[in-house]
Amino acid sequence: RYLAMSHGAARANDTGRPISIRAGEEIRNADVGLTTASAIEGRVVDETGEPLSRIPVFAARLFAGGDSAQRVSDLSVITDDLGRYRVYGLEPGTYIIGADGHVLPAFNGAVLSVPSGLRESDPFVTTYYPSAITDTAAQPLRVGGQDVSGIDIMLRRATRVELSGTILDSQGTPASTRFVLVRGGSASVANTGFTGVPMTPTMS
Repeated sequence: RYLAMSHGAARANDTGRPISIRAGEEIRNADVGLTTASAIEGRVVDETGEPLSRIPVFAARLFAGGDSAQRVSDLSVITDDLGRYRVYGLEPGTYIIGADGHVLPAFNGAVLSVPSGLRESDPFVTTYYPSAITDTAAQPLRVGGQDVSGIDIMLRRATRVELSGTILDSQGTPASTRFVLVRGGSASVANTGFTGVPMTPTMS
């Protein structure tokens, strides 16, 4: 319910003012005023509005002048059987909220998005409030002294695609490698263990 505070600190989690104590001296009134933490709460649902349980939900903070949101690593929760979540212990500031869908490995949170032909069997991907697949497209939330509620996230899906080819060296000879990185638009995926034979990585 309360944020970590130090004596003499101007804000939560800042370094406080040191206290010097001489031999035999007694210090009084070294008070510490606690600041109430805030929370963001809502539900995670699929495209039909059905609640999704056991989905990790996280908060990332936006700082003035920063290039990207910084994930608050200690503040991740799991949705309950009704799809509800509550990320608590937040300092006042601006945040984005995301839900980790079930995805294949990706870099920088990027996923391959295909807007048409999606099926119910297609996997969910990491989605930011209200239903964005990148943090830059997420809707920022301002957290002050009160909780922010009704922040529902509709998880997005992505279709599976297949790429194939042969890894060649500079002489055009099939080459061996332990790492393959595929990038295209907003998609990134890595596969390992390929040799000089056709590769068929699947990514979402």
